[in-house]
Amino acid sequence: MNETVETVTRPVTVLLAPGVYPTTCSSTEACVSTHPPVSTLTAAQRFHKQRRLRRAMMAKEATMLELTRLLVQNSDVSRSPRAGELTDKSGFKGGDMNPECDIHNTVERQAPRSAFNGGACEAELQSLRMQNTRMSANEAAFAREREQLRSLINDLRHELEASGQALRDQTALARSLISGMSRQEPHRMAKSQREELMKRLGANVLSDTIGGTDRELTITLALEKIKCLEDLLALERQRCEQVEKQYTELQNMDAGSTARSKLGCTILPSVRKHDDVVEGIKGSEDPAMPTRAVCSKSVQYEGGHAVDRQEQHECSKVGRCSRIISTLGEKHRASRHIWAKREKEFKRCIQVFEAVMSRMERGIPPEKPASARLFNMTIRLVSCERLLNRRNNGVAFIDPFVVVYSPNGEKVLETLPRDDTDSPRFNLVEDAVTFKVVRRSPWSLTFEVFSRGCNNTRLFLGQARVPVAPLLEETVTVSELRQVVKLQPREREPDEEIVQNGHHLGTLVFSVSVAVVGSAHSGGVTLSYPDTEPECGLPGGFSSQSAREGRLARTERVEKSTSSGNLRGKDCAETRCQVEICIDSARGVRLRQCSGASYLYVVVCDGVSGGQLFFTPSVAAGDRPSWGHRQVVSIQSFSEQQDACVVFRLYAHNREGVDLFLGEASLAWRNIISGKQWHELHLSLHRGDMVDDAHVTQQRSCCLLVQCVTTATETSGAGAGLEMGMEPLPLPSPPSLVSAPSRHQLGPSESSDIIEEGEPPCKGNTLEEVSVGVYVEACSGLVSDVVGGSTFVSVIAPDSLTYLTSAVPQRSDPHWGKAEGSVTISVHPLDPGVVGFHVINHSEQSSSGELTLGYAQISVLDLFRRGFGRKKLRLGPHPGGSGVVQVEGVSSHGTITILFSPLPSPVAPSASEVGTPVFVPDTAPPSKLSTRTPSLSSSDNAGTNVGVPRAVPLRIYVKEGRGLLDCDQTIFNVLGVTDPRVMVWVGPNHVFTTPEKRDTVNPKWEPMEGQFTASVQPTHVIRFEVQDVDVAGFDSLGCAVIHASEVIGTSSERVLPVMLHGKQYGTLTVVFSTP
Repeated sequence: MNETVETVTRPVTVLLAPGVYPTTCSSTEACVSTHPPVSTLTAAQRFHKQRRLRRAMMAKEATMLELTRLLVQNSDVSRSPRAGELTDKSGFKGGDMNPECDIHNTVERQAPRSAFNGGACEAELQSLRMQNTRMSANEAAFAREREQLRSLINDLRHELEASGQALRDQTALARSLISGMSRQEPHRMAKSQREELMKRLGANVLSDTIGGTDRELTITLALEKIKCLEDLLALERQRCEQVEKQYTELQNMDAGSTARSKLGCTILPSVRKHDDVVEGIKGSEDPAMPTRAVCSKSVQYEGGHAVDRQEQHECSKVGRCSRIISTLGEKHRASRHIWAKREKEFKRCIQVFEAVMSRMERGIPPEKPASARLFNMTIRLVSCERLLNRRNNGVAFIDPFVVVYSPNGEKVLETLPRDDTDSPRFNLVEDAVTFKVVRRSPWSLTFEVFSRGCNNTRLFLGQARVPVAPLLEETVTVSELRQVVKLQPREREPDEEIVQNGHHLGTLVFSVSVAVVGSAHSGGVTLSYPDTEPECGLPGGFSSQSAREGRLARTERVEKSTSSGNLRGKDCAETRCQVEICIDSARGVRLRQCSGASYLYVVVCDGVSGGQLFFTPSVAAGDRPSWGHRQVVSIQSFSEQQDACVVFRLYAHNREGVDLFLGEASLAWRNIISGKQWHELHLSLHRGDMVDDAHVTQQRSCCLLVQCVTTATETSGAGAGLEMGMEPLPLPSPPSLVSAPSRHQLGPSESSDIIEEGEPPCKGNTLEEVSVGVYVEACSGLVSDVVGGSTFVSVIAPDSLTYLTSAVPQRSDPHWGKAEGSVTISVHPLDPGVVGFHVINHSEQSSSGELTLGYAQISVLDLFRRGFGRKKLRLGPHPGGSGVVQVEGVSSHGTITILFSPLPSPVAPSASEVGTPVFVPDTAPPSKLSTRTPSLSSSDNAGTNVGVPRAVPLRIYVKEGRGLLDCDQTIFNVLGVTDPRVMVWVGPNHVFTTPEKRDTVNPKWEPMEGQFTASVQPTHVIRFEVQDVDVAGFDSLGCAVIHASEVIGTSSERVLPVMLHGKQYGTLTVVFSTP
């Protein structure tokens, strides 16, 4: 009893960690001092440590109690070898028995024998290990990408601040110089000021040249000019002061003869004094010293005329100085203009980096290449051709190497020198570099070619600059692009040998490939997301081990063919196709006046390997030459290469035996096998050829008429792919000959396989917009693992509007009536888009409610080229990667039959109605957007819901924020300021970012700053992410969320709460309206 009372009355003792001691806060110091004392902060920190320790101890005790409970429940007392012994308070039996062994034996006795077969368990464990490995690879890849993006953001911000500060200093210096000129004050610059100017100038030199020699030369010349201008200004100021003193003395003199004598006496010492000042400035080497006496005598006899001449001379000097200063001002304004453009581009790049980082941190899949803004660009050097042979001190040949500079001017690659050659070849694995580029970037890639001379000196051989923006746009549409650029001299090239041979410096060949940052091919890392299959992230032919190491590597070693020079992999299915090519004629051929050509011929080459296939006989030169030469060739192609083509080159042969290149044209491989036989090709010159504009204008109208007929196809190398567990990709066949499902990935302007095609109702059309009636007749061969539900078709017009047919009961061959399956769209013959058809199954059994059974599309170009009418398309997966129902053992998705019929155009208005045009639609206007799924009709002829678009435009205006979180004033960042901005997300896509507001928690944006228009759907969630922008990155201040269905079709102003970690920190006012 005493022990119990003592335990109750004893105060609670808190066990502290080593190094933590109980303290008491001094209330007197806290009351007297305005700032919190150090002891108070120390006590608060100790209190937090004690609280964390107490929480850890409580968690440990709870864990031990749970383990004890589980051990008691799993122990079997009746089967234990010592059932009669008593147990202690914890539930364990006495004696030498181990509780863990007992539990293990009990579980083994209770588990059935079938559970330990090992087959299924090992397979499941293996899949779990692979999934964990894949997840770890994803995390490592994301971490590397985020670190690279953070470093790029920091570099851009520091460079932007440094250049802005240097430009502001130069602006202040120029203003002080101009103000001194206006006040007629002498301007003198000390040595310390010149050194400071040197630092500022060196920090703000914005030159496009990358080499260090040009930068140092520019800085030295600028400093010499500034020093000369300073000396000249100081001298002119002193002369102006002397002239002013002379004017003052002359005004005080009397008139008459006495004034003339005094004038001579006064001017002589004044002029001598002025000469002494000039002598002190120029030094003892002044060339005017021998003539000073003569000048003095002339001034004595002609004092008034000397003063006039001196005045004119001084005015001319001042005018020249003013012109020099105005020139400096113009240069300064030009540099400010350049800096403003660079500042704008830096800010745009920073916004793109931050948007991609936010997307990766939130786990959102990457954007599609067509809409993405940040890419990983990989440059692989291939070779150099016909470089300038600069022999250095008797060396027989050159040893060239290449230096590559990134768009921001950083040297990212320098190859090893190749010995004794003017056409070096590079290693595609070692001589490659990857860096990040932003779409529509105004910067350029720079390649400089040098030769290793004596004592490892560098001999410049040529330079090539490639703009990033057009290169990126060309590479996004293909898997890999090979470029050939011509080397040119540098700007202000000091070497006369390079200037004289500027047109014969050779060429550089390199290949480019891009990937969206965060995608499966970005940096060679396998990435998977929750809504995709684990195996989808790793493309066929790539090693998972190399993906875990953060690099992309082929499973088979890539070899280079010595005969053709193209890349081949052992896992590629090689295809040879027999094609009959006929070179018929050409039109619009205009020869150069100085060529004297008399014969024309055409050379046909393979665009992949570069080898020559055949050439035509020569014909007499003329405006419309005709060959009619026909020959069957065997063209070799690879399934993975999408840029395969055949190149036609036109040459002229003169009487002197010289061949003159007139132009070339390429015909893509997919156009050769598309079924179209006759092709009209426009000839163009090489990108690197330097010719006059008149010749280029003439050659634009030159066309070549060819015919290509596919006769036979052979495929080899498929066994190698099957041995590796890969299925070879088949060669795309003409639409009329398709008999098997195609696995070809549809492009943004390609058509699905056309199995059957009816006779078009009409073949004539004009280059005007046409209204077309699209009637979805039926589908066949649909496969789905969901029983029940309904089926409908979503028709996507080229202008991205979506129309729905009515829903019919689910079956393998659904069909629609004329009224319930027809929609009306408007298309133009030159529209590059497609008409898409989504076959969707709606069922309550699935979690998402909708399953895509197949997708087909037909391009507008094929629609007008083949003619309207009934077409049967093969269904397949969506090119964008949307999920399609996959049933084991079934590889086909079925077919869909559509009838295209042109509708009569509306009647043109009369002359009196031209002022007020009225648009009369062919059908009833579409109803308001609805989020409901097409309901299942009771009969096949039930009502329809045709013409209902899914996406509508919505105008959003981020107006202001109130009471936002001031995170920079907390204890963690007492020296910062809050610069808020708002990033707007519609669904998973980032659509807009407001400009940041400096040092405020109540920001306001004007309509020009915070208003934009976006296309939204009722199922979208509009998210406003408020961020605080710092030099090192950004901090989240919270986010506001609203559903698009609440604001579509209304004009209202909403005050949204900004939430962060479940708490509200201020509000955000947003105005929604219909444009």
